[in-house]
Amino acid sequence: MKMEKSPVKSNRNIYLTVFIANLSFLAVGHGAGWSSPSLPIITSDDFFIKISSDQASWVVSYISLGGVFGPLVSGCLLDVIGRKKTITFNMAVNLFSWIFLWFGSSVEIMYVARFLCGVTIGITFTTVPIYIAEISEPRMRGLLNGLNLVTRSSTILFQYVAGNLVNYFTLIELSCIVPILYFLLMFWMPESPYFLIAKGKKDEAIKVLTWFRGEVPPNVLEKEIKEIKDYIEKSSSQKGSFKDLFKKEHYRIILIMFGMLAFSQLIGVTVVLFFLKSIFEASKSTVPSSWASSLVCALMLVVAFFIPTISKLFGYKKPMILSSVGSGVSLAALGGSFFLFDQGIQTPFLNYTPLISLVVYIIFLSLGMLSFPWMVVSEMLPSTIKARASSIATSVGFLTAFLSSVTFSSLIESLGIDVSFWLYSVFCFASAMFIYVFIPETSGLSLNEIQDAIKLPQKINNDKEVNSNKKTMVVCLKNQFEINIGIDGTYTSKNVNENA
Repeated sequence: MKMEKSPVKSNRNIYLTVFIANLSFLAVGHGAGWSSPSLPIITSDDFFIKISSDQASWVVSYISLGGVFGPLVSGCLLDVIGRKKTITFNMAVNLFSWIFLWFGSSVEIMYVARFLCGVTIGITFTTVPIYIAEISEPRMRGLLNGLNLVTRSSTILFQYVAGNLVNYFTLIELSCIVPILYFLLMFWMPESPYFLIAKGKKDEAIKVLTWFRGEVPPNVLEKEIKEIKDYIEKSSSQKGSFKDLFKKEHYRIILIMFGMLAFSQLIGVTVVLFFLKSIFEASKSTVPSSWASSLVCALMLVVAFFIPTISKLFGYKKPMILSSVGSGVSLAALGGSFFLFDQGIQTPFLNYTPLISLVVYIIFLSLGMLSFPWMVVSEMLPSTIKARASSIATSVGFLTAFLSSVTFSSLIESLGIDVSFWLYSVFCFASAMFIYVFIPETSGLSLNEIQDAIKLPQKINNDKEVNSNKKTMVVCLKNQFEINIGIDGTYTSKNVNENA
């Protein structure tokens, strides 16, 4: 790793490192965005492989199936070879997936290529947020982790636009640029200090932190090293195993993980992004489907630039609730437009309703549910179960995405496209209720404080038995109610100190 002397209080090196790590999310955008413009091409009579519509649906869906296994792979690698080497392995597999797709001479090879691409997406969502959370200061974590939506949205947009301008093979070649760029820049990306300290490499961890933080006073650096060691020791007081996932103290975290990542897919994001062009064509609107889909994705990119600021100002919880409710309303309107089309109703406004509904859906989706669930999960996990729990939870998310995409056509045939989108709308509102009730706010807290926030209800009950002071009991009960029920969901280290 190349390191140079950093100026005082410089964030240049951490921004550089986050940019290199987020190249993985650029690759995610290429993989996710490829389906929408390529689906009409591979199903056309002019394509060099004869692919039926059912086979094309599997080509689209295999990327989500690969995503189920990606987190399991990263779970085996993260704590063994480290965060950086896991990301490097991931980018190598991503490059090979595009090479397979370019040379593919049968639909089966296309299946394998898309499956491998999905594996890399699953690894990315499990590994990169953890890496960024561990190298970032608490005040910057939300900002830096929020950049992943900008990066993947930009390449999804690139795929939508370029897919209308270049041929099938050129689009694949352009998708290979990102992993190649990573291998040119990877030497400026150090290992996580958390992993280094966990492996007993304190001197190397100090060197990495100095490079990240600049020439900060030695006592500040030592304090952060101590916080990292305390976090690791606290979380690793007992050896982590698969059985630890089901211990009583982890029930709340497991519930939040599975619920968040399942809802992040059940609200229709996979269906909309993978079949966006086809949805516009099915709407019978006179708006050109190719450029309407590009417009929707462009707005997703614009909103993505505001996500770091939103997370800094409002945290994660409130934007996710707003995102879920807004997405539900827009999908309900989209289903209503399809219903009116089926009734033979045609008006100038109705002609643009699918476009307006999907624009509103993408805007609200981007405000929270497109990226924040992954951030919440990456921050809430104690190190003793982090690798296993995050991999399993992310696999559940991708399994939900796979089932959503592969059943979309059958759902339309059995229920109709209008009822299908109304069903996704119901899941959006259910997502908002889940977040409101169960999710505490974690933005801006250290990893130690997040663990205290999750376990605070247990701590408060113990404090109430010992302390008979009425004022203290009222404060404790208020905090317990807010964190358990989700009325406020906020937590600060000051609360712990007051109630300790």
